[in-house]
Amino acid sequence: MVVLTAAAAWAADEKTVIVRAPEWDYRKFERVAVAPFGCSDPRGVAAAEALHDRIVAGLTACRAFTILSRADLKQVMQEQDLANLADAVDPATKITPGKIQAAQVLLVGKVTAYEAARERFEKTVPRLSLERAGRRGVVPALREERVAGYRHRVRLGASLRLLDTATGETVYSCTAGPIEKDDESTGGTPDEDIPELRAAAIGELSAALLGKIAPVRIEVELDSDMLIVATEYFDGKYEETRKISADRRTFLVAVTELPAECAGNAFRLAIALREGREALIEREFVWPADAGARGVPFEIESATLLGKTSERKPEFVAKLYAGVDAPPLLERKFRIERE
Repeated sequence: MVVLTAAAAWAADEKTVIVRAPEWDYRKFERVAVAPFGCSDPRGVAAAEALHDRIVAGLTACRAFTILSRADLKQVMQEQDLANLADAVDPATKITPGKIQAAQVLLVGKVTAYEAARERFEKTVPRLSLERAGRRGVVPALREERVAGYRHRVRLGASLRLLDTATGETVYSCTAGPIEKDDESTGGTPDEDIPELRAAAIGELSAALLGKIAPVRIEVELDSDMLIVATEYFDGKYEETRKISADRRTFLVAVTELPAECAGNAFRLAIALREGREALIEREFVWPADAGARGVPFEIESATLLGKTSERKPEFVAKLYAGVDAPPLLERKFRIERE
């Protein structure tokens, strides 16, 4: 389940922080070993180490995983009997199923593109000067001049692979970049040197990779109309209502038009008495990327709710949750009226 880190947002257009799910089923795995990253270019070893540290820090900060210590990782490398686990980023490299006991997932990574250069160049620039022009005296003139310049440039790309240690199979793989950073100056040295550009590129690269493998906290805008109580869905629209007749056997509670960032996240719909705490009905679901205008509807039996109370016109509230022990994202009140 995703973790909610902001107050409930049942007012329209209120900003809410949720966690965007990564592109693999991370909920099945908890203990992760992150092997040292390699680099296809020996000059990029330091960049690979820095990227590794950023990834480990990001995975630790998201609190979805237990990241193995360096001592545990050393044991993993001995168990796997690989001199360089970074080689396992290649799909052709296999790990022995069930041999790694300490971790459920082995994360291997490699910097696949690395360039860092200080370059000199020449270019033509316009120059405004004052020249004598006979009787007209001094007049402005535009001339072209060749000047020397200097450019500092860094280019980084990387790939990651997640391996199920129980089966040896690839759980997920991804790439990011190449990301390019440069700074140039005419007639002097650029303000940003190679180490600064490299650090900026590593920051963007690690953020891109973490967004694919770890749950990421993001800010989304929710509207109260995204949670609907309706009698039916017809011609692409919900017939919304706040009052439901008891002779209607079923009605609909639907979640609609959640932001695209919610795709793949787990949610929970609960219905309770307005003044009650106990959920009378609960439904769990994962928000699909292709939900469309219909969203995710649930058919609710009126008798199930009426059987929980003796009130003539009981009031209920539907609540949308994301995460355990989190406040509701959205609420929608409604009433069922007995004959």
